[in-house]
Amino acid sequence: MVASFNPPAPAVYIIRKLVLWTRLSDAGANTVDVAVATQSAKLRGIWNSASEVRSESEFFGRLEAFLTGVLGADRANQLPQPE
Repeated sequence: MVASFNPPAPAVYIIRKLVLWTRLSDAGANTVDVAVATQSAKLRGIWNSASEVRSESEFFGRLEAFLTGVLGADRANQLPQPE
């Protein structure tokens, strides 16, 4: 029997926005795009300006909450995982 080892995720990690988009299906990407358009100008500006999101940032928590509301908890937990 071969044991597999999955190292724990680092305490702080960076997720590139490109990774988030590529992990979405076309339908999921359309859903997220429409939902982003309904956010405040400030949040849209942050999202559009950022190329990555750090796991310890305040915006990461907001991103998780946003994705949960738009895609559901299971999918929202899968998307922002470390690469």
